[in-house]
Amino acid sequence: MTLTRRDFGATVLAALVVLVYIANVQEWWYLGSNRWAAVTMLAIGAISCPLGARIDQIEQGVTPAIVLLGGLGITALVLGIVAIVTAAQWALFSLMIVLLVLWAGTTMRHAATPPRPIAAH
Repeated sequence: MTLTRRDFGATVLAALVVLVYIANVQEWWYLGSNRWAAVTMLAIGAISCPLGARIDQIEQGVTPAIVLLGGLGITALVLGIVAIVTAAQWALFSLMIVLLVLWAGTTMRHAATPPRPIAAH
């Protein structure tokens, strides 16, 4: 298991995505607007992306997990744009779900990846 502080940071950001959605449903402050909630979720996703993009094993190449997670990232971007343009609640909810699935997938991938061997000098 190779979970790091970066994974903890991503977990905090995933919780913030859920908090933004709850704030939207409860119509708290500016997050009561579907558009502003979508902008906020996309910003959190953009901050989360470098935390989840950890490719430790260059020799392993592109794996199916990386392709799937990349596809989820593109889906999140498209849903975020749809949510901003249409202000649709379903798009905002879908964005939240995709971001959470993306977080869970990257965390499981990091947990299943064996640690890098330490290079001898």
